[in-house]
Amino acid sequence: MIAHQLETFELGKMEWHSPAHVHLVAEAMRRAFLARNEGLGDPDFVKTAVVELSSKEWATKQRATISPEKATRTSDLEKVGKDTGGNGPNTTHFSVVDAQGNAVALTTTLNGWFGSGVTVTGAGFVLNNEMDDFSTVPGTPNMFGLVQMETNSVAPGKRMLSSMTPTIVTGKDGKVELVLGAAGGPTILTAVFQVLSNVVDFGFDVTAATNAPRFHQQDFPDKMMTEKGGFPEPLQKALEGMGHTLMERERIADAAMIGREGATFVGAAEARRKGTLAAGN
Repeated sequence: MIAHQLETFELGKMEWHSPAHVHLVAEAMRRAFLARNEGLGDPDFVKTAVVELSSKEWATKQRATISPEKATRTSDLEKVGKDTGGNGPNTTHFSVVDAQGNAVALTTTLNGWFGSGVTVTGAGFVLNNEMDDFSTVPGTPNMFGLVQMETNSVAPGKRMLSSMTPTIVTGKDGKVELVLGAAGGPTILTAVFQVLSNVVDFGFDVTAATNAPRFHQQDFPDKMMTEKGGFPEPLQKALEGMGHTLMERERIADAAMIGREGATFVGAAEARRKGTLAAGN
């Protein structure tokens, strides 16, 4: 949804992390989150507009509401919702490619820190608190500040809406080019897009793409989250002048990646998280 909205702007011709680049990406993120939180849920229980939301027609309609010069208030796009915040990711992602080129991108989560806080006796693992990914009270924020609707409400046997985004990218020859994913609640979605865009649009190698500063914009809270020290002062002032409200945090997501370089694969460890590892061949 983010990529479709940005397709005609040709990001690769812009200066990376220029005010215009960051502004357009943030506005696309805002609209994608608003549509996600309003309309997505377990398709076994609710009729979801997956085809519509992944269409170029939907993207064209959203793109028409984006001003290149000024930030849109989320409340001007949709009346439902509250301006709030949240935190607390505890998710793991790994990317693997074997000698035959088979690839796996896998994300698993406890959701909050130590999940539900309940350990299975004798088994040595902690149970998650993934119920928070449901709209336990539709229209009110969960721990990540996501304001989701009735489509994602709790029901017996129903699957909750997740932000997990394990991704495999293949080239025109069908061979694996990138394997990536992330941990970090809703920031997973925006981090995966940014890392992918850094490679595809701007030609970064996998290490530079992973280490580059990130930002995050969801629908509510109506704030652009930036990594500490990630945006120079002129960029901050330019974005604030366009109507964005910036909020600094220590890091945005953890997004390790594997990429093909010639005949070999190179792994990029996530420097934001202690203990992450990467290897290549």
